[in-house]
Amino acid sequence: MNSYLAQKLLREDASDFFAGCSSEMYAFWVPLVQKTTLAPGTTQGDARVADGFARLDSILGSAESTPLMIRLAYVQWARMLDRLLEIIERDRRSCLVQRTSGRGDASILIDVYLAIKGGVSGVWREHFWRVTRVARRWAALGGPFPLLLITYSEEAEKIMATIPNHQLKALAEHMVQTAPPKLLFATVVLGEMGELSVRREDGCPLGQILPLLNSVLIS
Repeated sequence: MNSYLAQKLLREDASDFFAGCSSEMYAFWVPLVQKTTLAPGTTQGDARVADGFARLDSILGSAESTPLMIRLAYVQWARMLDRLLEIIERDRRSCLVQRTSGRGDASILIDVYLAIKGGVSGVWREHFWRVTRVARRWAALGGPFPLLLITYSEEAEKIMATIPNHQLKALAEHMVQTAPPKLLFATVVLGEMGELSVRREDGCPLGQILPLLNSVLIS
């Protein structure tokens, strides 16, 4: 089953396609990571949390966002939630947040989001959980190489929406095992540029990274 799905999932021209859109994806990915990565010391009420959710909601709700942008925005939503849950747990262990019986970290998480949106609302609550469910599935399909999602065909949306979670994870592992090593390395390089931009204000200039990616993919 995984082999069959993998053939439908990875574009036949995956390496060429990645090289061709790497400039566009760099211009999108780096600012996205900068806006949605919660730095050490971030608190639940930090403006960065609100800014991160606002940025992701804007991308996911925009008609101008391409399917590739939406895939990566979902991945960042899942990554941001994981980091925010770590912050909530840290604050709880430090007694900065009082935990009420029957309300776990996930309840605090939705409270944070609703507070950003201006109060308790069934619409925003439903929106949060719907986006989170989809984001978790895209993150599962991306696995340890989330930018490999860039090279997946239009079948990815159909596959992601239909197969069970455990099969998504198994498919992600299969894709990592069978994808061209050069392509995997190129996705890692582009991904690291986003992380580097968080640690360094100057990041890595596009003019330096594109020749490296192209040399990797065509060598």
